[in-house]
Amino acid sequence: MKLNKLLLPIVILGAIIAAIVLFSGSNKEEQVKDIYTEVKEGPFTIQVLATGEVKAKRSEIIRGPSGMQRVGVYQITIQNIIPEGTVVNQGDFVAQLDRTPLASQLNDAQAEIDKINTQLEQAVIDTTIDLRNIRDQIKDLEFTIQEKKLQLELNKYEPEAIRRQNEIDMEKAERDFKKQVNNLKLSKEKADAKIREILTNLKQQQYKQDQLNMVAKEFTITAPTGGMVIYIRNWNGSKQGPGSQISGWNPRVAELPDLSEMIVQAYVNEVDINKIGLGMDAKITVDALAKKEFSGQIIQVANIGENYRNYDSKVFEVSVLVNEFDSLLRPAMTAALEILTDKFEKAKFVPLDAIVRDSLSYVYVSDHNNTYKQEVILGDANEDEVILYHGVAAGTRILLSLPDDASAYPVHLLDPAEKSQALSSLTQERLDRQRAKDALRSKVKDNEITSDQSGGGNFIIF
Repeated sequence: MKLNKLLLPIVILGAIIAAIVLFSGSNKEEQVKDIYTEVKEGPFTIQVLATGEVKAKRSEIIRGPSGMQRVGVYQITIQNIIPEGTVVNQGDFVAQLDRTPLASQLNDAQAEIDKINTQLEQAVIDTTIDLRNIRDQIKDLEFTIQEKKLQLELNKYEPEAIRRQNEIDMEKAERDFKKQVNNLKLSKEKADAKIREILTNLKQQQYKQDQLNMVAKEFTITAPTGGMVIYIRNWNGSKQGPGSQISGWNPRVAELPDLSEMIVQAYVNEVDINKIGLGMDAKITVDALAKKEFSGQIIQVANIGENYRNYDSKVFEVSVLVNEFDSLLRPAMTAALEILTDKFEKAKFVPLDAIVRDSLSYVYVSDHNNTYKQEVILGDANEDEVILYHGVAAGTRILLSLPDDASAYPVHLLDPAEKSQALSSLTQERLDRQRAKDALRSKVKDNEITSDQSGGGNFIIF
């Protein structure tokens, strides 16, 4: 009896341990079952995902003064601008630019004009005095000539030497007279040239002043037409508001978008850009409109990639036209793009994790407790799955991950003739799809986007 009491706890403990072992074994078996999947068959789509920004397809750009560079102003600050989203009518106030750079130039121009006017007045006075002196000298010489003639007349009965001296004196007076007459002419021409030069300088300074005044009047910016004011984005994505600077070569202040046609502009990684083409359909989801969906079509793909902030590789700008009109859709809203690059009505596919790539591609097939490596030919893939073009049938049970003893499983290779035929068929199908894409590109004209904002927003490539 005492022995039974001693054995009872041992038996109970053994039963508990056995139950734990059986339970853990059952869980392990379920976990093993969880790593299997089946080859699915059905529609298969390939998409490129990106996030972009809603913009107007056409926009009226509100520009600052067009002649800033002509007057030597290359950067100007926006002193004041109405809030973004304000609806304006034609002629309404939009922005005021800082006049400080022009004010100093206007002061300098006026000072230069005053200086030139002083020079002109002084030149006129000096010329008047000089010409008066020359005319007085000419008048004196006329009297001298008359006096010499009279002297010569009175001395006609004097000795030859005296008369000869009188003739010489008169000839000298006549030469001096001609010299002064010529001097008067040259002095007039010189004075005229000097005054013309001063007047030319004055005209240039007055023209410069007029140009400055004309540009200064344009520092008050008004709306060229009615619409909603949207701020211009800089190259770094920041919006151009009060305190921002605009350049003389492209003095964009704001824009008035045409809200009747909207686009989404995004940047696609260079890895995916070859999948993108004109005319492809896209699904657009706008965050600000409670994830409302729109349909779209690619109307523009950049030919040249660019380095964009926060990206290690080059990206290409893609524009998608929004097919539907919605009065709530506004520029600068963030939109998610799903660009449909390929669609297969019926295909066999498996998760990418099920594919093992070595010198060939294969999957681990589990057939009635018999597991082996099956060579397969892969088709196109999306973010999560890949098409099994040839090698296994739909519904085949395969491992989703690499087993621990992978080298122990036999390999079933494809028949060389069947493999060659399948590869040839796959290549031909891809060529046919590419021709269809090229034909679609030729039908869809590469649209011109007249909204010339640059810099864009914060685009994310998934």
